[in-house]
Amino acid sequence: MKKKFNLKDFLIILLSIICLCLLIFIIYASRKSSEMVSEMLESDSELVASTVAETEKVFTDYIELSEASSEKYIELYNYGTDSIDLSGIKILLAGEEIGTIGDGTLIEKNQYIAIDLKKNPGDAKVNIITLKDKDGNDIAGYLLPQITAGKSYGKRSADSKEMGFMSPTKGKANDSKEIEYVSFDGIKFSTPSGFYSGTFPLTLEAGAGEKIYYTTDGTMPTTKSDEYVEPIMIRKPSSSDAVYSKIAFDYYQTAKYTGGAIDRAMVVNAIRVDGSGKVTGQASQIYFIDMARDVSYRNIPIISITMDPEDLIGYESGIYVSGKGYDDALIAGEAHPSNFSNYLSKEKKDCQITYFEASKGKSLESDGKIGIYYNSEVYSVQKAFKITMDGSIWKYVGSSLHDYIDGNYELIVQQNLDDEDVKLREYIANGLMEDTAVGTYEMTPVVLFLNGEYWGVYMLKAPYDTKYFAKEYGVSEDGLNIRKYYYGVYNQSFRSLTEYITTNDMSVPENYEHVKEMMDIDSYLTYVCGNIYLANSKLGTTRTSTWKTVDASGTGYSDGRWRWLMDFTGDTMNSSRKQNYKINTFMQPGVHGDRVFQSLLMNKEFCNRMVEVMEKLIAENFSKENYTEVIEYYSNLMKKPAMDSHSRFYSSYSEAEFSMQVDNPELFMTT
Repeated sequence: MKKKFNLKDFLIILLSIICLCLLIFIIYASRKSSEMVSEMLESDSELVASTVAETEKVFTDYIELSEASSEKYIELYNYGTDSIDLSGIKILLAGEEIGTIGDGTLIEKNQYIAIDLKKNPGDAKVNIITLKDKDGNDIAGYLLPQITAGKSYGKRSADSKEMGFMSPTKGKANDSKEIEYVSFDGIKFSTPSGFYSGTFPLTLEAGAGEKIYYTTDGTMPTTKSDEYVEPIMIRKPSSSDAVYSKIAFDYYQTAKYTGGAIDRAMVVNAIRVDGSGKVTGQASQIYFIDMARDVSYRNIPIISITMDPEDLIGYESGIYVSGKGYDDALIAGEAHPSNFSNYLSKEKKDCQITYFEASKGKSLESDGKIGIYYNSEVYSVQKAFKITMDGSIWKYVGSSLHDYIDGNYELIVQQNLDDEDVKLREYIANGLMEDTAVGTYEMTPVVLFLNGEYWGVYMLKAPYDTKYFAKEYGVSEDGLNIRKYYYGVYNQSFRSLTEYITTNDMSVPENYEHVKEMMDIDSYLTYVCGNIYLANSKLGTTRTSTWKTVDASGTGYSDGRWRWLMDFTGDTMNSSRKQNYKINTFMQPGVHGDRVFQSLLMNKEFCNRMVEVMEKLIAENFSKENYTEVIEYYSNLMKKPAMDSHSRFYSSYSEAEFSMQVDNPELFMTT
């Protein structure tokens, strides 16, 4: 008898079909997932490969300065495994060429080569030796003390970290039994600040009858600190949890992320005390161990700041924290107690600054005053600093840090405003606009260490001052009219220009010709077109810095006409939804609401010239070949440093996340 097809059978069949479909979906999803994983692994391998490429060896990885002599030579030593071609390397002292290595010069493994110079490399009280390759790139730098007649300064031996004065040993290994260390405020250190590999002993010496007390944790020593009785072992401190920033962030009212394990250098702070207990000298040196080849610091300068930790993070008057100022305002019932925080007090504290070039050679150390620099990010976790140097900095002729110090001896160590994730856009925009009719900043990323603790990536910008214009445009430093927008200074001459444009009919040829006498039209149009193309949300005729010579009787850049400068370019190229490539940039307030620009658009000659300027920028500066090269260079330079800095202050940050962020400006330029 035939079995009837009932509801139960139907449900079993239906469930079987569902299970089969589910199985097919699982198989498909699994294969798709494998493809995605494969693509991710391939992408990650490319990221790893690019990181490895960045860690390829550079000059200072295998060549060191063994000796610098008053007998007019320096001696190099090859401690690497291969012979090195030194052909064409130029030796500069305080920026002046004093020697060149001839073509075909090879230095073999474990070989010493002496290079004759035009003068004593230690002729002055402070001497900066720079080595440049054939292309003019800095490949090494050395800070030398004054070297008196008949003496050399160098390493005690090839396998020693001790540096000091000794008898000359030209062209051969140093093996000095007698060596005199360099004195820092009366305390002699056997090894100066710098980047070193491996653990080594540090010897300190003071005058007869004096005792030395020291610390290695960044604190200031007292007579209750450890007394120096034997060499201090210099080693890389453990990458433990942050010390000073953890306190700073805990005081901060809204952010509690402390960044976890970070790199640290070893700071040796020392005082010398005479028989009566009086402190007669204080000195500090910092040691970066096994960090020179770290991709996080490769090809980027380092600034080390040492100061009393209480002045940095102390509750009463620490400049980095909200501290007592905030709490007092809170108790007093102030509506905005954060406005009374310690970091807004404008106080400046004593500090010592040490600067290492991108090659990791020390080129400046100076005392100074440090305070928090007030800008739009002053309430954020990563704050900017204003450092006032003492007058001794001008002895360090040849240090690249000079380019970033203004006429008041002030240095601004600032964040990458509007671009804290990848810290790239200002560099990219600046690089794309170089060699055009608009002025661009000289800028560099820099890694900051505070009391030996990694504090993140910052930016140095050469200020738009008389020194900048003399260097970039060849004009005299005397008689310049510089209008800096961010200072908010009223400038009558510039105001006269903008008022003339906005109150006169620019379609009248005579009026426009008069404007051409007062301003460089190409400079202005390059500024406008460049910022429009990059979708700069801060674009505006008067929202940037401008300059001119006071005397209008000269030619070229000395013709007395106003010229424009690039200023704020962090909020560009897909930084936010305002910079989406689909958005019509001409609708930005900085374009349609700019009365000067809108008035000039009434003139046909101006409009035609604007088209020509924009087309030239698109064909040359914004070409795929150029923007790809610029973006690739800066993304390779900044990838690991930016990742570390973001993880330091905000949250962990992976290579994949960084690459996705880098894709934004590239996608913007491509589409």
